[in-house]
This record gives sequence, C-alpha cells and structure tokens, in this order.
Amino acid sequence: MERYYPTKLMLKMPEEAYKYPNGIAGPSGPLTVDKFNVYKEKDEKRANYGQYKFYPKVGDEQMSIAASRKDLNAYFDCVMTSGQLVEKNFGERLHLPSHYQQFELPQGVDPKGIRIAKDLLQ
Repeated sequence: MERYYPTKLMLKMPEEAYKYPNGIAGPSGPLTVDKFNVYKEKDEKRANYGQYKFYPKVGDEQMSIAASRKDLNAYFDCVMTSGQLVEKNFGERLHLPSHYQQFELPQGVDPKGIRIAKDLLQ
C-alpha cells in the first residue's frame, strides 16, 4: 500500500493547522496564504482542460498551476497544509528563500565571476 498510496500512511496534520491562515517566509517578510482552492479546468480552449489545478491567493498575487497527482493526494489526505503546497509549487513565482536554497554552486566557482543574461529569443 505504501508503494501505490504513500500519502494514506503518512501522519495527518493537526486540525489547528487548517483553522488559521497559513504563513510562509517571503523575500521581504512573512506572506499569508489568504485563499487556496482546488478546481478542475472546464475551459475547453485551454491546454490543461480536464486537469485539477491549485489556485492560491497570496497577498495581491493570484496564481494557478496544474496539480500533480502526488500533491492532490497530499492535499485531500490532509498530510500537507495549503502553505506547504504553495511553498512547494509556487516558490519560484513568489521568490521564496526556501525555493532558492535547493540550488548550490559547485565548489571552486567564484560567485563574483558569474553573470546572468536574459534570453532575447523569448
């Protein structure tokens, strides 16, 4: 069962975690997840028609993304809070420090010698 349904055997979050708005550490202070919905895309013209999507509202930002099966199971089995799901799926868009901690430079590379340029073709 653990192989096919890993979230069924995980510990559930306490009920208190869902009663209050979830806070996450933002780049310039704490951010609050004001709203978090799961919905199925009904517009036939969109590329991800029929897929389930996450829709959070964090401050003034309103975003949506197609949800993976693993994240949907974690949400509906109550093993992850909406703040954790926002941090995992929208960390790059919100410029969260927790997202950028996963990237490291190889040893021996001087960070002062690195320049980042935009791709002009996009």
